Amino acid sequence: MKGYVIYPNGTCGFDELPMPKYDAYSALVKMESCGICNGTDMKIIHQKFKGIPYDKPIVLGHEGVGRVVEKG
Repeated sequence: MKGYVIYPNGTCGFDELPMPKYDAYSALVKMESCGICNGTDMKIIHQKFKGIPYDKPIVLGHEGVGRVVEKG
């Protein structure tokens, strides 16, 4: 699967990511569309959002629409 990733050096782009794991109380959702928020995500891109460690890659996008493909 692909995700939009911000790297510790400040670069960003689409990258291949491992399939997420889920349990009996979760579901696997295939994303159809996902927005980048002008508030939260832009602050993260510019490393201005407090409380987030920027020493590891961060996957952006939290306003998504998708279909449940499997459930736990």
